[in-house]
Amino acid sequence: MNNIDFNGNTLSTEAFYIDIYEVHNNIFLNNDNLNSEPITSRPKSNINFQEARDYCNNRSNSYWDQNFVNVYSGNNVNNNNLGFRLPTESEWYVAAAVLYNWEDGSTTNFDYTVQVGSGVINCNYGNILNCGGEAKDVGSYSDLSDCTYCLESTSPNGLYDCNGNVKEWVEKSSNIYEDINFQYPHSNNQLNRGVIMGGDFMSPASQSKNDFLIYENLDFEHPTIGFRTIIPANPFLNSIQ
Repeated sequence: MNNIDFNGNTLSTEAFYIDIYEVHNNIFLNNDNLNSEPITSRPKSNINFQEARDYCNNRSNSYWDQNFVNVYSGNNVNNNNLGFRLPTESEWYVAAAVLYNWEDGSTTNFDYTVQVGSGVINCNYGNILNCGGEAKDVGSYSDLSDCTYCLESTSPNGLYDCNGNVKEWVEKSSNIYEDINFQYPHSNNQLNRGVIMGGDFMSPASQSKNDFLIYENLDFEHPTIGFRTIIPANPFLNSIQ
């Protein structure tokens, strides 16, 4: 288990595997015959929290490994099951922002997924405000030939589009955020809100940082909101022993 500092709070994570790309329409359509959007590699958006969870179960059911089962059952989450689910906010933050030193066990947290020489993300690094005004194909920032300052277009752990393209639904790790004044809450009921992390194509640089998150209605859908999935490492490793 890793303990990570996040905005002055300690979050814990177990080992996990995470999609390097946001879930995009090509893969989403393979598990959702009711969807009528054209097949592209742009991120799947206009999806609410429960629909993202449903996709995780659909992906588990259609996966080639028959050991995969549903993680979600109603409102219950069985983390001991081998299957796809949404990352928690601490898992998302670790994958997007934290560089682990295997020699001494230390960690380095980054404000942005990509390391910008000027200290502020811009259109060379990610799809944020004033960079086109719409979602782009996932992983579009893999070619850095025109990028003067950045070292990589991915997170320290190889993830694309954490700071732009679309924000992403995540599971709550805890209730530590209940006293924080979030921006853009569309619900006054804390229990009916979910957590969204990352930047999107309408986000200014200040709202594209790895530690920026908001609460949103669980049934809210928008072109700027998508998701990615994870599988916990321990159930997977146990299944192949």
